[in-house]
Amino acid sequence: MPRPAMDDDDDPAPRPKPKGKKRKKSRGPNKGLIIGLAIGGGVLLLAGTATAIYFFTRDKPVTPVEKREDFPGIMAHWSFDGADAATDVSGRGNGGTLNAGTFASGKKGKAMSFGGRDDQFIDLGTGKDLNFKHDEAFTVAAWFQTSEKVGTILSLRHTTLPGQINLFVRDNHALGIVGDDTDDGKGAGRHAFCWCHPLNDGQWHHVALMRYENFIEIYYDGQSQGKDTHGACRSKITTNLRTIGCERKFVQEDERRFGRAGFKGSVDEVYVLNRWLKAEEVLALMKR
Repeated sequence: MPRPAMDDDDDPAPRPKPKGKKRKKSRGPNKGLIIGLAIGGGVLLLAGTATAIYFFTRDKPVTPVEKREDFPGIMAHWSFDGADAATDVSGRGNGGTLNAGTFASGKKGKAMSFGGRDDQFIDLGTGKDLNFKHDEAFTVAAWFQTSEKVGTILSLRHTTLPGQINLFVRDNHALGIVGDDTDDGKGAGRHAFCWCHPLNDGQWHHVALMRYENFIEIYYDGQSQGKDTHGACRSKITTNLRTIGCERKFVQEDERRFGRAGFKGSVDEVYVLNRWLKAEEVLALMKR
């Protein structure tokens, strides 16, 4: 550690000049003194700068770095990897409440496992990010694993309005349905829907359902399975009955025509995005 420099008051008294002797002519500054001053001055400068920085910043709060998703357009993301299964890890505050279900091994990290009962689900709350305006594009996506022929992966419904965004397993196939607030369930006013042709086999599969203007499209394991341009899906969609693992509107209305309202199996990495995804983006979402 360098010794501190002395103030003028700390300097030793000058040595008296001897009498009767001729003073020698100076041959220039002492090189050792110059080097010492240069080194000492540098130490003092650095030390002074560090001290100034410390006193300038010591009372300032440290601003935490905000976690941001590195995939554009994410409005909600339930990964199930934390202690709270209903946490929205997008940072937008769309967390919910676990009604019932258990953690299981997922496609990535942990997943949520449900037993197929109507009372086993995650309630996704009522945040504004899960309502959609007229012509507003969106994508919902999830990994799922089941050997059952029927069940509900994700359901965004309303207690009184007919709008819906649903990801189902039905007749042993994945099915996506989008209906806006004008959906009357009849003829041209009926919702749009798309089937996934591959059968469910108890393995992990990925499904992504999208809306863009007046049509919807569904992807299964990264491959487009088709579009529907004929249903009532373009207008605004208002939701307040939102669930992973159950179709609570079916439970509310005692609708049993389509089989089990709950989901028997596991669900992982559920996303809601405010845009339409291209084919390569669906593959990128699967790999996150």
